[in-house]
This record gives sequence, C-alpha cells and structure tokens, in this order.
Amino acid sequence: MSSYYINMLKSIIILRDFLFKIMKKQLLILTFTGFLFSGVIPHNPLNAQKTGVSTGLEIPRFVSLRSNKVNLRTGPGRRYPIDWVLVYQNMPVEIISEFKVWRKVRDWQGSIGWVHQSLLSGRRWVIVHHHQILLRADPRPDAAVVAKISKKSLGRLKTCRGPWCRITFSKYTGWTKRSNIWGIYLNESP
Repeated sequence: MSSYYINMLKSIIILRDFLFKIMKKQLLILTFTGFLFSGVIPHNPLNAQKTGVSTGLEIPRFVSLRSNKVNLRTGPGRRYPIDWVLVYQNMPVEIISEFKVWRKVRDWQGSIGWVHQSLLSGRRWVIVHHHQILLRADPRPDAAVVAKISKKSLGRLKTCRGPWCRITFSKYTGWTKRSNIWGIYLNESP
C-alpha cells in the first residue's frame, strides 16, 4: 500500500475520532438537558423557588387535582408531549415550580410533570401511602378505631394537631398520624 493511502487512512481515523468526541459531548449535553426538564434530576431545596413567579404563593405547596383526567406534560405548554395521565380527582400533588399558567407538580409516587393551573384546586386532600391505616376517634395512639383505611384512599384534610391530622374518608372522619399520609408537610398547619 502506498504512503499516500496510509496517510489518507490516518487522516480519516483522526477525523473520525474528532467527530466522535464532539458527538459524545453533544449527546451528554442533550441527555442532561432532557433529564433536567423531565424532572429526573431531583428537586434541590437549596436552589428551590421560594415563591411562585406567577402567583406569589409559597413554593413548594400542596394542592389537589380538579378533574379525574389530568395530563402530566414534559414541559410547560400544550406543545409538550403527555408523559402521564393522572386519573384520581382530588389527588394531592405538590407544586414545585411555576411558569406563567403552568405548574410543575410531583405526585405521591414521585412522577413529575407540568399541569395547567385550571386543572388544580387549592382544596386540601391527602392520600394514604401505607398498606392500611387506622383512623382513630381522637389524636391518641390508644383512641378507639373509627375505620381501617386502605392504601391509595383519598381523604379531605380537615385540621392537624402536632403529629396528628383529622381527615374525612368518604363517610368516616377521624385522626391519623401525618406519617401515614401524603399531602401535608411535617411542619405545616393547614
């Protein structure tokens, strides 16, 4: 093989390696950006938005779904694809960011996406995230049991006293510990 072809082959290999490095960096940047906007990279409380730019309300905060079919989108707008469909009316979600009329929310299982503000309500609901909880007559561990409530049950949050919250699940109203439910912060009083 002549030296011309050997030099040409070396040049092609150098060019290939150079292009591969550029493509590798671009792929890494695109992957990171995709994770960032999809919510895969976890919410960092140190850089958290303290108040909503659009509403002036505290961020993060809990709200509930106004409808039994809410599209969770990958970005703040109708042009973004639907990632999940949330199907429980009154299910609590946590608003973690705002952009104009769009709210970035997290559900009780950790799914994150964008929802239009018109599909959210300020009414406070909670969801049972344990297999089964005991609803008690009073905010004491030895109080009479009013009902046994199963996982994924939605309840209307009434009030909280220390580690206990008073909730209405369908026809039963009683007290349970905050640690049994999702939809209220440990230091929050509704």
